[in-house]
Amino acid sequence: PHKSIKRKADSECCIFNKAWTVKYFLTFFTEVKGKAVCLVCGAQVAVLKEYNILTKHEKRYKNLSGKQCTIESSVLVAKLQAQQTLFTKHLASRGAAVKASFVISHKIARKSKPFCDREFIKECLVGSSAQICHEKKYAFENISLSRRTVTRRIEDIATNLVLQLKDSVNDFEYFSLALDESCDIPHTAQLLIFVCGINAEFSITEELAGMRSMKRTIGSELLAEVNACLESLGLNWDKLVGMTTDGCTNLTGKKVGLLKRIQDKVAEKNPEQKLTTDHQDLSYHTVVRWLSLGKVLKSFWDLREEIQEFSVRKGHAIPQLSETERDWLADLGFTVDVTVQMNELNVTLQRKGPFVYEMYSAVKAFSRKLQLLSSQIKDNNLTHLPTLKQTTPAADQLQRFSSMLEALQAEFSRRL
Repeated sequence: PHKSIKRKADSECCIFNKAWTVKYFLTFFTEVKGKAVCLVCGAQVAVLKEYNILTKHEKRYKNLSGKQCTIESSVLVAKLQAQQTLFTKHLASRGAAVKASFVISHKIARKSKPFCDREFIKECLVGSSAQICHEKKYAFENISLSRRTVTRRIEDIATNLVLQLKDSVNDFEYFSLALDESCDIPHTAQLLIFVCGINAEFSITEELAGMRSMKRTIGSELLAEVNACLESLGLNWDKLVGMTTDGCTNLTGKKVGLLKRIQDKVAEKNPEQKLTTDHQDLSYHTVVRWLSLGKVLKSFWDLREEIQEFSVRKGHAIPQLSETERDWLADLGFTVDVTVQMNELNVTLQRKGPFVYEMYSAVKAFSRKLQLLSSQIKDNNLTHLPTLKQTTPAADQLQRFSSMLEALQAEFSRRL
């Protein structure tokens, strides 16, 4: 049997004819979003045809006509417009509240604040609005900052950042990686993968590409995680030009380490591409575990200008690292020199095979060295304190440094 074809009202492209209002006394109907809406009962006429409008009008309002109809319709139109304006303002207010919720959630995540702070933040906002703009207090109360809402907002922001990163990496001409592998509190290995890329317009993008939790940290599994991260972003191995690691054996092994495997991977994709690597510039956690804190402080001192430049670029300048803070820099230089020398003593005592009298002699010599340093500082002789010598310490600072060395020497003498 022949099936009838159903027609859709939208496909007929019908429009509301304003002449119908006069011809059929349709002053109780107005057009809203392509439909004729009754101002009295709110009924809608989906199909904008003369017959449909006339039928609806005669069925309900055939007894109304003339001036009474005109006056009544004018009042109802004004009410409908006011109602629609109210809805528009309400939607705009809700949209602003949602945006404010995203802004606050983003700042909570950026500052690594606990989610419970959201209640305190909202109390501050509502309290301040009551004093500054009391009529806007309701708008601040509508800002949703529940724990689940903040969690969803942060997840949405993170998803958006990933999408932005994917859009950026599509334009990379070359990129490099920075890898850091460490253990968290439950002793689960965490591999952090950072990417730095440059496009044809020499615009540089630096971002955390991913964090991978791993049960084992052998070279093959590390390579698999890095490869999965790059594939998720759409990065090609043949564009990799450099890699920096934290220096741990699993990453830098010459035969089966991740570095060697990545070099082979890059050579396989592009034999002419040479991969540069670096992991010697900084002291990392493996050195700190050996109590070589002096090396960490010395590295911080050597990189203080670069650290300050990076902090300023990120909008978090460190005022203590500026050249005007001479007293603070002098304190830091003194701390670096003394800690380095104490670490040297520590390494000497930890060497394999020394006798007790040799260890005693080493401690005794260090105690006398402290006494010598104290007297030299009093005479403004900083020959054996090279880091402090780079600063311009005041006389009162030198006196304080000398007193601190005397106290340290007295403590060594007490324990000998």
